Amino acid sequence: MCMVPVACRAFSILRGSFSEGDDVDLDSVAYGYMASQALFTALELEIFDNVAAAGQSGLGVTDLGKAIGISAPRLKTLLTSLVAIRCLKIDAEGRYCCSENTARFMVSSSKHYYGDYLKMQIGRQFYHQMAHLPKVMKSGEAPDYATWFSDPEVARMYTAAQHNGSVATAKGFLKKQKLDGATKMLDVGGGSGAFSYVFVGRTPGLESTVLELPGVCQTAEQIRDQQPEDVRSRVKFVEMDASKPDWPVDEATFDVVLMSYISGSVPEPIIEKLYANAFKAMQPGGRLFVHDFIVDDNLSAAAVKFVEMDASKPDWPVDEATFDVVLMSYISGSVPEPIIEKLYANAFKAMQPGGRLFVHDFIVDDNLTGPALAALWALQHVTVNAQGLGLSPSNIISRMESAGFNPAKCETFEMIHGLTKLVVGYKD
Repeated sequence: MCMVPVACRAFSILRGSFSEGDDVDLDSVAYGYMASQALFTALELEIFDNVAAAGQSGLGVTDLGKAIGISAPRLKTLLTSLVAIRCLKIDAEGRYCCSENTARFMVSSSKHYYGDYLKMQIGRQFYHQMAHLPKVMKSGEAPDYATWFSDPEVARMYTAAQHNGSVATAKGFLKKQKLDGATKMLDVGGGSGAFSYVFVGRTPGLESTVLELPGVCQTAEQIRDQQPEDVRSRVKFVEMDASKPDWPVDEATFDVVLMSYISGSVPEPIIEKLYANAFKAMQPGGRLFVHDFIVDDNLSAAAVKFVEMDASKPDWPVDEATFDVVLMSYISGSVPEPIIEKLYANAFKAMQPGGRLFVHDFIVDDNLTGPALAALWALQHVTVNAQGLGLSPSNIISRMESAGFNPAKCETFEMIHGLTKLVVGYKD
């Protein structure tokens, strides 16, 4: 039987997520396209649906191959990749089952399914568009949405896929913002009308007008026909390019204007004009909601300043008892052994009571048997630091103690598996 453990998170790539750590995981970024295509291919081939249909007993590669019409060894290669990126699990008998997140989000019978969005919009459309990014960056020339959606099939696929992903987002929106009392909404560039259907369905008396490109409206109206009558009758579509100066709506009419994924999809000079048009369309007391991919205002990490010095010298140009944290990463193994204790002593002087010293480096276990990569990196340092010390937790802590740190509070953690460790010293 193939049992599914609880997943740690829904969104990750290869070895970590984009939001973890202070620096880029280059391998995850560079090779992420392989994982993306494995996922998109599995969705196209309905692998997750077939595996889920087999239940907890799972599905072997032969039976899966029969179900999807592929008997070649390449199917097992794909399945191995899907296991490696945690989309599938495999048991001792070679039977596959879906991970928790795959079962919840990538199986079409699940109420949380958004596989069509990934498969059709990201996999079939945006993935290939991204291949043109270097050229677009250099030339500044790219098709706008109006041009792109002039192809009816492109507009149909995009709209259908976006609907699948937007319904869940719209429901999440209403958990943060209530529309009680609103009676008229303008949904600018509203695509399939997903936000309007959700908002109208959960807000008695609300009516919505969706402004969209003609090609999108054709598909959107088909999706509207699938909504309950009470919702369908309160959502209407008006064909237009919302980035144009004049909107075909009355002024001072709407309680709510919504722009979801619009501001980031038009040239910069158009954005303020969109907001001005929204302002004209709104009643006094109305609200404009701008929903988009938006980064934090700082655009980066906290402020950092540099001071020029050789940290191995006796006097540091910093005030004493000033810092909560002192970090030495790849320093202890890069200086002659007699310098190490002096570094720790200088750190101790610079720290406030209760502060912490972080020593991160290539550090072997105290029994000196490995890890092999840590030992080899220490050996490599000998070629540029002949008087250096092969680091272990105990010989670091003993030098911290000589510098004034409390050895009873020192802690050791593995950082890069099989390669580096972190030793933490505390100043009482």
